[in-house]
Amino acid sequence: MALSLAFSNDAAKKRYFVHASDLADMWLRDTCALLHPYVLSIWSDNQAAPVAIIPGARRVVEGAALTMAELFSVNPNCSIWSESLVEALLHKKTPVCPARLWPSSGVIGFELDEPLYLLRLIWHLHKAFPTSRILYSNGPMHKFAAHLLRLIQQKKEICGLISTKDRPSDDPTVYPMHIPDNFFAAASLAHLHELASTIWQDEYLATRALELQQAILNGTNVYGVQHHPKFGRVYCYEVTCDGKCLYRDDANLPSLVSIPYLDEGKKLFDKNIYLRTRRMVLSKEGNGLFFTGKYASGVGSESARTGTKIW
Repeated sequence: MALSLAFSNDAAKKRYFVHASDLADMWLRDTCALLHPYVLSIWSDNQAAPVAIIPGARRVVEGAALTMAELFSVNPNCSIWSESLVEALLHKKTPVCPARLWPSSGVIGFELDEPLYLLRLIWHLHKAFPTSRILYSNGPMHKFAAHLLRLIQQKKEICGLISTKDRPSDDPTVYPMHIPDNFFAAASLAHLHELASTIWQDEYLATRALELQQAILNGTNVYGVQHHPKFGRVYCYEVTCDGKCLYRDDANLPSLVSIPYLDEGKKLFDKNIYLRTRRMVLSKEGNGLFFTGKYASGVGSESARTGTKIW
């Protein structure tokens, strides 16, 4: 995986703009996902870390995370930034979302998984670089985490689950509670608890994070698991608080298949239910977005606009 970097002219502030792979802009989800393996490899195996052999890579990852945290705090409904928007931040101007919109939905709005990728990246920075200069108390990362927790709390429904109007694929949800997003949120809140309690010494934030995580997990166990007539007890893709369940999966992450990737500690999901869910979504009988062709089979996406092709 290659980094595409454009360095800020304001070297003293060490902000970095990282293209989302081959895209021209910096995307909150895509850029964090791009940077994540580099930081993860340092924590997992410091001797074989790709970052260690790229001069200045730590500075770039920290600078990009700092930039995204500050931009999100200015406008949490905006997750796509051009270089000019980053320059606006550096010069203390108020950044706005770009005029052109992501075409599949026609709108730019808050998507739950987007800032969770950044929270996960921040946690991995803490594990890889315990003395990271960007993780100080009451700094941009601390404020970003507190802001994100408030937003998630505002979107918590009576059943404990977090509602969202948009899927990670940028398509509108059928039912408002997206179970993969909620798993990702629960796992990320554990990261937030650790950061708040050990780095920022913010017991209020740490306590609220654990309380919200438990509410999400309780809601997932009660409403997010249903009995499929063929596959048994499985995780739903989307649900309502009155028991409706959408049996499906999408190639975009967070997805049901990707739950073990989202829950890196492998502690929050039921492994037997997950295996049944995996069998369901990797079959035509259980997933309307599973396609089989002459040479390959796999899960597609409504976002891909590719008809009956896998993604």
